[in-house]
Amino acid sequence: MRPSRLDVPLVRFLSALYMGSILAQLIVTIGYPYASRADFILYKMHHAVSLYSTYIGASYPAMPYYANVCYMMQLSNPSVYLRVILKELGYKDSKFYMWNFVVMGVTFAVCRVLVTSIATFNLVKVMVFQDAFSRLPLHVSLCYIMGALVFNGLNYYWFSLMCKRAIDRVFGKEKEQKL
Repeated sequence: MRPSRLDVPLVRFLSALYMGSILAQLIVTIGYPYASRADFILYKMHHAVSLYSTYIGASYPAMPYYANVCYMMQLSNPSVYLRVILKELGYKDSKFYMWNFVVMGVTFAVCRVLVTSIATFNLVKVMVFQDAFSRLPLHVSLCYIMGALVFNGLNYYWFSLMCKRAIDRVFGKEKEQKL
């Protein structure tokens, strides 16, 4: 069996569930934006590509490995959401907020930066060395290429912001700005 054509019903079912979750998040966030305008545009772009990718994952039996990578990226979400909740409740200066930031950074680095980089490397290998990728319908192959570009770009951007924030906090720039 060719790895580019593999029907895994559980992965397709999870893609359909995840697509519903993304759509709900997008609707709620459009109604109640909590980020700056620039971040909000990136957030909508991320969710638009996620909707398209999960639609392909749910409707077309191809390369379920990449759908599973998408689910692995979501492992960083609980700490991201907890960070927003703690900030809104006024716990931004607490140790719990700081440790949540550490957990968020580690899970983000592993689940979104490292895993997606490996997946992109594997995707390039499939594209270059397997003829099966070229036989995928255009909308499916574009989904994988566009998803890799958008998700990697956004993940690297968001991770760089986390690193900058951590460096500022460690070296005191954040504390100096408060004074």
